[in-house]
Amino acid sequence: DYNCPYCKKMQPEIDGLLKADPKVRVLYKDWPIFGDVSETAARTALAAGYQGKYEAVHNAFMLSPSRIGDQADITRLVQSAGVDMARLNQDLADHRADIDAVLDRNGREAAALALQGTPAFIINGNLIPGGMPQAQLEAVIGRIRSGQPLR
Repeated sequence: DYNCPYCKKMQPEIDGLLKADPKVRVLYKDWPIFGDVSETAARTALAAGYQGKYEAVHNAFMLSPSRIGDQADITRLVQSAGVDMARLNQDLADHRADIDAVLDRNGREAAALALQGTPAFIINGNLIPGGMPQAQLEAVIGRIRSGQPLR
């Protein structure tokens, strides 16, 4: 969730991990649980993907030091990511059903995993709830790669 303070704290840790370990791949699953603004932000990020700007918008939202409070905050951050706003608005309308389906699927997956909140990670099928420093994340990945149990 783009308004989850723990998710925001994890973004630099994930960025560091990706730089340190080129074998790691991250797939973000937008799961807005902090209200309407969070859902609008998630929809906006997904719509930005139609012009190849998902990552730029995701980073703008996650690296913003403050909570995304309203549409004006979303617009400001999206513009800072270099998004074509006219196309974004068109993509939000044209792809509404697809975006709804993605968010619905992500919500069902979270429910199936009994997630209680964000952030959460699935690493090679292992559910890791909560945030952690990069070094701890690297250690978890190392254990999984070597076949060691996590608990």
